[in-house]
Amino acid sequence: MTANNRQWAVIAYLTLIGFAFAYFVPKEKSEFLRIHLRQSFGLWLTYLAFGQIISNMDRWEYTLVYWFIFGTMFLYGMICAGQGKSKIIPVIGTYFQKILSIL
Repeated sequence: MTANNRQWAVIAYLTLIGFAFAYFVPKEKSEFLRIHLRQSFGLWLTYLAFGQIISNMDRWEYTLVYWFIFGTMFLYGMICAGQGKSKIIPVIGTYFQKILSIL
């Protein structure tokens, strides 16, 4: 794993545009980068899906909990990617690895 792969893995967590850049720009994708790409994309899809549900509830308490939970998961993924670790996000990370195995 190179520093370049670590940088692309961190970029993948920043936004969906960051994910797209991290997916399409690197010519070679190591298994480390693929793990973080799957987690990042899965987190973004889940974040957007739950965002629709939470926004319909119109309660600021739910919104704060939603932001805290997803903010923590994104931060955990970025920190692991920056440190060069291939750790899976607890609870939902294994599902992302199975479901998004085509990435």
